Amino acid sequence: MSRKTRSSLLGLFAIILLPGLPGGSSTLLAQSPPSCPAPASLTRGLEGAIAHIRYLADDALEGREAGTQGARCAADYIAGFLRTSGLRGAGPDGSFFQTFEEQMGSTLGGGNTLVLGGEPLEVERDWVPFGFSSTGSVAGALVYGGPGVSVPGDPDDRFAHLDIEGKIVVVEGVDPHGSERPTLAGDPHHKASIAAGRGAAAILVLLEEGQALPDPTSENRPSVRIPAVAVSGARAQALRDASEAGGTVDLTVAVQPRMVEVRNVAALIPGSDPPLESQVVVVGAHYD
Repeated sequence: MSRKTRSSLLGLFAIILLPGLPGGSSTLLAQSPPSCPAPASLTRGLEGAIAHIRYLADDALEGREAGTQGARCAADYIAGFLRTSGLRGAGPDGSFFQTFEEQMGSTLGGGNTLVLGGEPLEVERDWVPFGFSSTGSVAGALVYGGPGVSVPGDPDDRFAHLDIEGKIVVVEGVDPHGSERPTLAGDPHHKASIAAGRGAAAILVLLEEGQALPDPTSENRPSVRIPAVAVSGARAQALRDASEAGGTVDLTVAVQPRMVEVRNVAALIPGSDPPLESQVVVVGAHYD
């Protein structure tokens, strides 16, 4: 039966493993930037899949982290292999690339403030916005939300029925399941997403004593719709007490997501069987 197969989502390996495709070559990167290592310098004496693995796994490609020059070199290498194998580009205008932007960390803007009972807390020492936080200002009543997630079966699971709409919710950063292996219930991004979905104005996540503040520059998860901040253990108790006593805070968060260009590699093998040629089989794999 004829096939019409297209690679998507960073697909190299599925294409290589398809039956009947030609083997690899070590001279595929004539179009690559000068900073990319020449394939021949890394794959000499190797052929086929092992040559691809040798090139893509080399330290010169920096682990192929999305948005890096190493990832661009990997994408160029893959596109070169697909081109010399006779496949057609499935990207815009027949190219082998689908380009888009992805968040790779955030930087703090000016004016980040958190004031509790008239006392300002020091940003990057007492607290810090998460890299996935939205930018904005909010002032109002605190409400204590415990673990920040519902814990089915727990008779004290008041969060499931707690009214947090329009309020600044204070939650514990710990995993309520107490598991040695972290679960989604302990993920601050998950807690913030739940709070946003339930209409909270902002979320303050209380870290455990001794736990370091998160680094916004390393955050690559998508932004949530509300300000979301982490408060260090030294100040966490004051926020916890204030939230249980109905206290208020003034919060201003300014974060700037750092967007980088990343590329999917997409190629197409046209079908030839008339009843099936309009159908598409999509095979994908990751190269980052």
